[in-house]
Amino acid sequence: MAALVDQVKGKRQQLAPSAESLDLRAMAAAQYANTDHDTDYGRLIQGQVDHTLFPGRRVRTTAADLETMAADFRENFGGVAETTRFLLGTCPACQRDVTHGDFGVDHIFYYLEGDEDKKPVKVRSIPRIWRGPCAEKRAKQMRKPRVKSRTEKALADEWTSFVNDVNREQGHAVVEEEEAAATPANAATASLWAWLAEALVGAAGAEGKVSFEVTRVDPLAGSDVDARRGAFAVRLRVSYRATTALVTGEPVDAAGSSVVSLSLEPGGAAVAMATEPGGAAALASAPPADGDVLDRCLRKVDLAAKVWAKKGAAAVVFARLGGMREAALRFAAAE
Repeated sequence: MAALVDQVKGKRQQLAPSAESLDLRAMAAAQYANTDHDTDYGRLIQGQVDHTLFPGRRVRTTAADLETMAADFRENFGGVAETTRFLLGTCPACQRDVTHGDFGVDHIFYYLEGDEDKKPVKVRSIPRIWRGPCAEKRAKQMRKPRVKSRTEKALADEWTSFVNDVNREQGHAVVEEEEAAATPANAATASLWAWLAEALVGAAGAEGKVSFEVTRVDPLAGSDVDARRGAFAVRLRVSYRATTALVTGEPVDAAGSSVVSLSLEPGGAAVAMATEPGGAAALASAPPADGDVLDRCLRKVDLAAKVWAKKGAAAVVFARLGGMREAALRFAAAE
């Protein structure tokens, strides 16, 4: 089932808009006609539509699945006309029909009717699929690497994961996923997971003017120890809190998460550690009433997520895992 994400504020494009990106925004806004709707605090008018691309995160879908997702969105988007077309099966860039490609999310901004400044007060997010050539071109514009994932996921499953990430970061309940929760394959794996939790939860550090603290670690399915070969491949979702401040002194409190991969080959001398692309953060405290302050806070949150991905994870997480190889081999030997 498709799920719905409503956020107070959406993500901004990272580069100054070019003529091409402005055309893309105009086309995107036109796609989502008839989505104005009434709320308890006034009528919301659709404004700008921004695209977020996750380069290399490959997804696939079918016509039947797209129809199911579109029907769910119409049901959950209060006040949306039955005739609204969400165009889930077309590429946001070239408008061609697509059933496989790179995962993306459209963020639809809404402002209160009568607001001359048209300040966004709400964002709705909808999944999209980018054709490979369009995704590659867009990734170059964004100056992001496009490393293809090893496997393709169903669009509905990838969307559910995205929704869960947003809800988890904002402290809301997660959508129940079909995929079973990760369970250790053996005693060595259970011991290593417990070791990781003890080593990382509460770990803290700072990079520049941003302070980080690990709040939770969740091994993903398949993150097991091969006791016979003395090897492992662990993918760990690390949740963290980030604190910083605006130049004017207002504190900024953010919550985020990212996935790190930790692996040891048979006979390997060291554990390979890397932060996977795709992590995100969200404002953890109540949003300021002043729109300009809110905008600056959200920019700081985005900056904190970038600092975490580039330096924070290495300084806070990887620095605590110097004894991981020895611990894993010890657990494997006891199996």
